[in-house]
Amino acid sequence: MPTLLMRLEAPMQSYGVFGKFGERDTAKEPSKSAVIGLICAVLGIERSNDLSWINKFKFGVRVDREGIIKNDYHVAGTQGFYRASGSIERKNAIPTNRLYISDASFLVGFESDDENLLEKIHNALKKPKWQIFLGRKSYVPSTPVWINDGIKSTPLLQTLKDYPFQKKYLREKHLDTVKLRCVIDKESLQGKAIMISKIMDVPINFENRIFVEREVATLFITKKVE
Repeated sequence: MPTLLMRLEAPMQSYGVFGKFGERDTAKEPSKSAVIGLICAVLGIERSNDLSWINKFKFGVRVDREGIIKNDYHVAGTQGFYRASGSIERKNAIPTNRLYISDASFLVGFESDDENLLEKIHNALKKPKWQIFLGRKSYVPSTPVWINDGIKSTPLLQTLKDYPFQKKYLREKHLDTVKLRCVIDKESLQGKAIMISKIMDVPINFENRIFVEREVATLFITKKVE
């Protein structure tokens, strides 16, 4: 089956899976629901629309540069705020912790037997209908999400294994090979995973924030630095 590739890279990204209002978590890599939301944005699909057509796609991420998790401290509330001195102007102000990933780069893939649909999405990534962002509206991509050779004829895991790894993603420039973490849908797994986990990451309806569970596998692949 063919696979569509995207590049998600930015100074700040965030992909919450478990967090509530006061404590916004982030996974260490993009979630399936977040990337589906990005695809809906480039196609101009409303939040209330049916998502069953894209939930069937197999999803995976290759982490080309691991990010650093940081905390973005906020104060929320319509009638209150914190002063620099630490005092509260109004008591209904709510402090929140919102985690984000700093300085990360991800190679993201979707596999589907509908190559025409993948081509449509690929073209829309180059000319999106609506603004795209990486987890939050202030987190915009620093490089194009669209990849020139982004449609491959190989299945998801094989595509993530085969796609070249470039030296620019290294923090330690002397390395000749790297071991990259991959997180993929369990049904795409070929061989052993170091971990199988379950997360609420398949969107049924974005408007009402309804999600169901999916199983993901984590494994490592070794790549030559080019």
